[in-house]
Amino acid sequence: MTSLALIAGTIPIAIGLNEASSQRVSMGIAIIGGVISSTVLSLIVVPAILPFFYWVSGLAAKLMELIGGQSSKAQHLEEVGSEE
Repeated sequence: MTSLALIAGTIPIAIGLNEASSQRVSMGIAIIGGVISSTVLSLIVVPAILPFFYWVSGLAAKLMELIGGQSSKAQHLEEVGSEE
């Protein structure tokens, strides 16, 4: 919502309706482009990449088990079980 408000507030600067504001047109366009790109990154790209990192961590845990070590989760469960 704040991104939309910022974009809506910057549109008059980006349009540049009179001669005095014509110098600020490029700044308004840059602000709008930056806000749109950061919004897309934070709302679409980051949540889409997160499952990939979960997959990589699971793959690394399986590799550690194949090499002969235990995964950190298995070690933690073993330690908790021995304390009781």
